[in-house]
Amino acid sequence: MSGFHAGMGIAVVCANAVVGGWGAIAWLRNEPSVWFWYLLRVAQVIVVVQVAVGLWLLISGNRPEDELHYLYGVSILAVTMVSEGMRIGAARMTVLCFSHHRSNTR
Repeated sequence: MSGFHAGMGIAVVCANAVVGGWGAIAWLRNEPSVWFWYLLRVAQVIVVVQVAVGLWLLISGNRPEDELHYLYGVSILAVTMVSEGMRIGAARMTVLCFSHHRSNTR
């Protein structure tokens, strides 16, 4: 199970890198991206699975080599929860910007 946890750690980093890159490009181009939100949701699910596996390992008696590992787990979960909380406001802003952009191009 710890090998799966390590693989999920790599998946967390890769998924969030893709989402971050996608979001940065959309932001730099000033083009709203609906796909960004789908990709963000996938990355969030990967984080939740990673944390769940980590908790299962912890409950099973497996401990990380150093205490910093706990900080990684808690911080990525906190960032995921905060980003989900901000999602509604950001999505609303994206829709408003998109509708404003479309009304100005007619």
